[in-house]
Amino acid sequence: MGVLIMVGQVILGLSILIVLHELGHFLAARAFGIKVEKFYLFFDAWGVKLFKF
Repeated sequence: MGVLIMVGQVILGLSILIVLHELGHFLAARAFGIKVEKFYLFFDAWGVKLFKF
């Protein structure tokens, strides 16, 4: 059970880091006046949109 929790923590931690990293790209583009048409959290897999801004 401890290994499962540890794996979950690693996945959650990496997900948070990736979201923050991509948010940095988004904010930098907006700061320089570049039009951002889509911002996905995670990815658009097979047309399934998890989160879209």
